[in-house]
Amino acid sequence: MKRIICPIDFSETSLLAVQYATEIADFHGAQLTIIHAVHLPALEGNKVPLSERVQKNNWIEQENSTMEVVEAIDTKFKRRGSFASVDYEVKEGLLVDIIVNMEKKGGIDLIVMGTLGASGLGDYLIGSNTSRVVKKVKSPVLLVPFESTCKRLNKIVYGSNLDESEISAIKEVVNFAKKQKAMLKIVHIGNPNSKIVENRLAEFEEFVKKNVSYERMSMHIEFNKDEFIGLNKFLKREKADLLAIHNRKRNFISKLFDSSLADEFIFHSDVPVLCLN
Repeated sequence: MKRIICPIDFSETSLLAVQYATEIADFHGAQLTIIHAVHLPALEGNKVPLSERVQKNNWIEQENSTMEVVEAIDTKFKRRGSFASVDYEVKEGLLVDIIVNMEKKGGIDLIVMGTLGASGLGDYLIGSNTSRVVKKVKSPVLLVPFESTCKRLNKIVYGSNLDESEISAIKEVVNFAKKQKAMLKIVHIGNPNSKIVENRLAEFEEFVKKNVSYERMSMHIEFNKDEFIGLNKFLKREKADLLAIHNRKRNFISKLFDSSLADEFIFHSDVPVLCLN
């Protein structure tokens, strides 16, 4: 992992995401780029643009605030003797468009973003754009819940559909887990009435072990008719620090951002979610 980007709007949610991005960059000796999007709308009630002076003052203020965050990260890296480095980009435009355009230029290995909190944060820029970014980019996206606490990732759970097409995602998670020296638990949420799921798991485990080698990796089944409830139970019981999901589970990803389901899952959870393509 060479480059990580992390959007910031100075909300508590985005600042928490910055903490995670900083720690991951430190572990990997990566380049961390803090992104701040400046959107200059027309004055309310008409289409008259903001004056050039107001725009300039706003830009300077936003850039100074971004630099303060970056300087704090840089100081932390230097104090630790880290191989990681940090820079920033303040860009005019909509955050989703900025990230998509940056990705098209290549070189992005991970995007770290905050999700909506449970405390009326729905109007913040980062939370309102997170689902759009996940759906539009090809890079892995780490979603950091508002109620999470930045800590070392000692136990990672990967939610599997027992599909061989997931092997590239599993390899990516394994590489991530190795760098963190974390345990990796691959879990499938199975229907308790299904008699073939255990056989499928055994076959899938054999397939994975032929393609991936990691001594701290194990396979599990959690029986539950509801995927969200089953996954939540497993995460809590295992005291997981991170959940990884393959983006090909499009139905799951779409449900993840449905407000009613998200309320019960991510946004009231303290477990970050890594969405992989």
